[in-house]
Amino acid sequence: MPQSAAAYVPPKLPSTRAAGAHEKPIVRAQSDDSGPPTIRIPTPEELGLGSPTLVTGDEPLDWALVERRLDAAGVTGYQMEKTSAGFRFTCQLPSGVVTGRGATKPEAVRQALAQLTR
Repeated sequence: MPQSAAAYVPPKLPSTRAAGAHEKPIVRAQSDDSGPPTIRIPTPEELGLGSPTLVTGDEPLDWALVERRLDAAGVTGYQMEKTSAGFRFTCQLPSGVVTGRGATKPEAVRQALAQLTR
């Protein structure tokens, strides 16, 4: 029967800990007695919200917002047409068609969106 090899014993390596490593560490930090910084939250008016300006309907459209609203309403397609009276914005839905008309593109889109939310 073959003799079994002796079990492996890892070599004893020198410790990387300095002598007296079990002592309490010395921390040299300074505390700030002034307290936390003051945070000021801007008012809605400073952020441009709730401004007293009137919406005339000719403001540029945020197409990302328009497309999110169209998707939420289930619109499968839309198109803008220039007509002799202005513009026609048509939305295709599974249940039918919604059309908005206006002198400007934003006016036509807003009219169609108003019909979608009814």
